[in-house]
Amino acid sequence: MSRLSTGYLERCLTRVCSLALLTVLLEASISACLPSRAGYSGHRGSGIAGPQRADSHIVVFKSNVSAEQVEDHHVWLQQARISSFTEVDEPDFQIAFDLGTSDVNAQWPRTEEKSFNISSFIVGYFGHFGNALIEQIRRHPNVDRVEPNHEVPILSHPKGPEIQRAAPWGLARISHRRPLRLDGNHSYLYASEAGLRVDIYIIDSGINVEHDYFEDRASWGHVIPGMVEEDTIGHGTHCAGIAAGRIYGVAKRANVVAVKPLDKDHARLSNILKAIEYVVDRHNIAKSRRGYKGAVANMSIGTLDRLQLLNDAVDAAVRAGVHFAEAAGNGNEDACEYSPAGALLAITVAASTIQDERASFSNHGKCIDIFAPGLEIESTWIGSRNATYVLEGTSMASPHVAGLVAYLLSLQPSSHSAYAVDGYLGPEKMKAIIRSLATVGALAKLLEGTANLLAWNGGGASNVTPSTSASA
Repeated sequence: MSRLSTGYLERCLTRVCSLALLTVLLEASISACLPSRAGYSGHRGSGIAGPQRADSHIVVFKSNVSAEQVEDHHVWLQQARISSFTEVDEPDFQIAFDLGTSDVNAQWPRTEEKSFNISSFIVGYFGHFGNALIEQIRRHPNVDRVEPNHEVPILSHPKGPEIQRAAPWGLARISHRRPLRLDGNHSYLYASEAGLRVDIYIIDSGINVEHDYFEDRASWGHVIPGMVEEDTIGHGTHCAGIAAGRIYGVAKRANVVAVKPLDKDHARLSNILKAIEYVVDRHNIAKSRRGYKGAVANMSIGTLDRLQLLNDAVDAAVRAGVHFAEAAGNGNEDACEYSPAGALLAITVAASTIQDERASFSNHGKCIDIFAPGLEIESTWIGSRNATYVLEGTSMASPHVAGLVAYLLSLQPSSHSAYAVDGYLGPEKMKAIIRSLATVGALAKLLEGTANLLAWNGGGASNVTPSTSASA
């Protein structure tokens, strides 16, 4: 529909003299005719709609009105506007003329209505109409209803990120794009979901599940027969605190489950295979749990040479739907020659420093998927309910990413939700998300062929998606 039909303009030519006179009068008195801000008023209706403009309305046509009838209605509306100009109390003077334009149509009454058509189910228009004109519109045979143009408020404000002040540098680094200051004044930005309804399995030396920083979210899962449910060396507890501890953790609301294949500081390959089997079995059972959002495994253990069976076992778990983060190794060598760092489907994590450099000990090469903080990392420890300790290594970098995976999973609808997209967010897609979100080019002292990607959590946003720019 045109804003003003040619036929209508021709019919209006007979009114030139009277309109010219009206324009002169208008220029002298238009400021008195303009609606004041007092025209805004509160609304006592449903409690949802807010303030409304006194002269702004929405007109809805009846469902059986044809396109031709709609066109005829707009022609009628222009004629009704002309007749309304003689009414002193009409605010249509403001709407009908634009004295600041050189357009020839500015000399003539013109419409300011905007039409809408919602899939042909609801068709209408909205604009500013004076009191007399709006009553004529209400009585038009093709009009179903006329409603004030309410302002509809947001029912709840979007929640901003949670902020952990005086946070460990590792947490701060993965929630900011820019390099950190070195004065120790760091903040961790994170969404409030923070790993909720996600299980993180720590395949390691065990967890001090009584530690206060786990807030009753830590439990024992699988222990190799003959071993005790106790972390006697602290390594697993330290990793668990980075992944999900209240103070040191990335995913502060995730569950952490101790899976212990280690005897002292080493484990038989067969015990690791049984540990991986346990994680897959528990994930398959948990998938039927309402609200469940996924399983993540962290392996900060590995061999100094390539064991294809271990790589294959990890890849099998990933194919079964378990997200895996694994340490790249601390030999300053090619990570592809370590296991399970050389596994194809897991996320292999190298270590960075607070100065945004590759840690000198960290493995490197094409098997590195991403970097995360791994030098001078403080976390939970053994011996008491509030013990802490500082360690370094790719063992510390990996749980940063395991926690990040759990964190991102918690931001998605559960697989049972009607809002879930393509069901469960699988490991392959998650690995791509982790890499696409990463801060690109932040790290120095990288060897050729190593991806320059530093883990990032979206800066505390709760609507992180795969399309989020890696350079934002």
